[in-house]
Amino acid sequence: RSSPVILFAPGLRCHSQDLPGNSIVRKAYGSGFRSIVVNRRGHTPDQPLKSPRWNLFGDVDDMEQVYWFIKRNFVPSHTAFFLHGISSGSAVTVTALSKWDKRRTELREKTPAFVASVAVAPGYDISKVLNRDRFLWPYNDIMMQSVKDHFVMKNEALLRSHNNDAVE
Repeated sequence: RSSPVILFAPGLRCHSQDLPGNSIVRKAYGSGFRSIVVNRRGHTPDQPLKSPRWNLFGDVDDMEQVYWFIKRNFVPSHTAFFLHGISSGSAVTVTALSKWDKRRTELREKTPAFVASVAVAPGYDISKVLNRDRFLWPYNDIMMQSVKDHFVMKNEALLRSHNNDAVE
């Protein structure tokens, strides 16, 4: 019998070593689940971006690659998978499930499959998040600076080499 797997999609400024609610991860692990935090490109300490491809809220294709890597290399084919989005990590969770469901039903492709999924504290329409009319002062300024400090400045050289104006 194989232990079930939970893929965790962390929030905006989070990664596997700095995850609000990490007691959930520890509790799942202690209950026999394989608990895997899927870090977003460029968000993990000491692992800067290698190319300018990234999504602040997480990349569906990256999530899929993690799923297939685990499925092919570490667990029997019948292993149950769960998907857990935390805060803004729920954006990639919901987007991924929608994209995979569409591919599965319309194109009849084999896609990641989950027994269940949860989005904790979602509330994100990423087309509107961090817009001044929706994310009011002072929170917009605080969050924008936080994202710049945490992500953009950490990857500044690579991002500037690709598009200097976008960094500004």
